[in-house]
Amino acid sequence: MRTLGAGTRRRASSLVELLVALVLFGVIGLATLRSLDRQARFHSGILAVLEARSQHAAAHEAVAVELRSVSPASSDLNRLSDSAIVFRLPVGAGVACGVAAGVIDLAPDRIAAGQIFAGFRTSPQPGDTAWVLDENATDMAADDVWAPLHVTSAARATGRCAGSLLIDPVLDASTATWRLGVSGSPPATVMPGAPVRLTRMARFALYRGGTGEHWLGFSEVLPASGTWVTIQPVSGPYVPFNAGAPSASGIAFAARDTSGLAVGLPGLPSAITLSTRTRTTRVVRMDGLSRGPYQDSLHSLISLRNIR
Repeated sequence: MRTLGAGTRRRASSLVELLVALVLFGVIGLATLRSLDRQARFHSGILAVLEARSQHAAAHEAVAVELRSVSPASSDLNRLSDSAIVFRLPVGAGVACGVAAGVIDLAPDRIAAGQIFAGFRTSPQPGDTAWVLDENATDMAADDVWAPLHVTSAARATGRCAGSLLIDPVLDASTATWRLGVSGSPPATVMPGAPVRLTRMARFALYRGGTGEHWLGFSEVLPASGTWVTIQPVSGPYVPFNAGAPSASGIAFAARDTSGLAVGLPGLPSAITLSTRTRTTRVVRMDGLSRGPYQDSLHSLISLRNIR
């Protein structure tokens, strides 16, 4: 039988075969890279789209939370334009335990028995507006009104509301309460136990940031000076303001009545419509979508409370 010796020469690959192999490897590598690139574009595009849509959610939730508590009947809506809304921001609420000329004493935030009578997002300040529920001479709701009073001072101390049925004279004697100095006197028909709510002016608006992009911003008034705090971004970026078609801008507000028709201020709208049009900060390259910043829109109907 014939055997191959150790020195037997093996057949070497030809140059043509090597070139074919290199071409095949190149084709396979290119196809792999293109597939990875498409996947990377897809995931990057999905993240960009989700980011844009999350801006919608943040904007609509922020605006809805603040506007649902306003009362058009109490003129809480101050101004409304194509891309901005000025309203009375709720600061907090409490229960009056003492009412006198130029002074309203609030019951403690929490009493020893566990009941909560007051709560504030920020401390009351001079310049805020205190709204006191005046039930007038009858028990009928038809003559109830919120009487506005300008706050001139706000301080906490103990030993107030003595004799009030809302607190325990012993257990709550050392509990601090708010005393609000107000301009003028509360109506004579306002009695201890009346609800009191505090507000200050605030606004949402579409504005252009330092980078040239447009954002939904929030600002409120410094009560003591009456000046606006520097506007802060809430979400964005959005499509710029369109003077020719304001309703197609990045942010668009409109007031609606109960039938859905647009109404102006002053008036008694039952809802505010909010339309937002956002776009991504980077170019989106996804199969099936044109290359460029991705734009999306969202519309919400925000019902207002305390309509009467």
